[in-house]
Amino acid sequence: MLPPVQLTFLVFGSVSMLVYTMIFLVIQRSQDAFLAGSFFRLCSSNYVVDLIFFIQFNALMRFRKYRIAGGLYADQLAKWPLLPRISFGFYYYIRAVACFGEVAVSVNRLTSTTRPLSYEKIWSSTVIWLVRAVQFSLPAILLSPIVLNPKKTFQYVSYGSVMGINVSRDATEELAIVDFVISAVASVASMVMDIISVIRIRTSLRRHDSVVRCASLNKCFKTLFCLWRYNIGHQNKDCTSMT
Repeated sequence: MLPPVQLTFLVFGSVSMLVYTMIFLVIQRSQDAFLAGSFFRLCSSNYVVDLIFFIQFNALMRFRKYRIAGGLYADQLAKWPLLPRISFGFYYYIRAVACFGEVAVSVNRLTSTTRPLSYEKIWSSTVIWLVRAVQFSLPAILLSPIVLNPKKTFQYVSYGSVMGINVSRDATEELAIVDFVISAVASVASMVMDIISVIRIRTSLRRHDSVVRCASLNKCFKTLFCLWRYNIGHQNKDCTSMT
């Protein structure tokens, strides 16, 4: 049985993922060209990553730790001694894939502010598939030398009612360093690009407001000038009729 805190997290995460799935289905079924743009295609890729992360975390981490379906793990351990290594490595792998996905979205938003009229041509289907290939392959290249190293220890161990994973210290440190570097670099890069995008949007809005304001003043002056000419014309007519 899950502890109350973990059960709360599970319910909250499940509801969030359900809403996320509904949004994804709306985007996929929509005929609106706007929702078929590169931004929403990248978001759809990130949804798949988040769904995989949600499933693997609950199945391979949370349920395993608190012995939900503990018999299944016990049966599979005899057949798949690599299961602890795979589950632990896949956890860090999918985290890295999610980080690269957020960077891709930030790059897309930045190009939309620098090339607002042509950025969709830049983010063609070929480019998006190339980004996806890098997003899924680069984390595997970075993590495989650690996870697949036979000298590293990955095995399930029991601590009373909790089933943990015993990982050799050097493997834990190396994975933690790689995970930290990927998360930190991705977070900083995304934050910097998002800030630049916001600044460019605000600058563009100010410039647009200035243009609109000048155009409005110009229209006001033209209107006043027309009224002035109209009044002058009427005054001339009145003077002519009086003479």
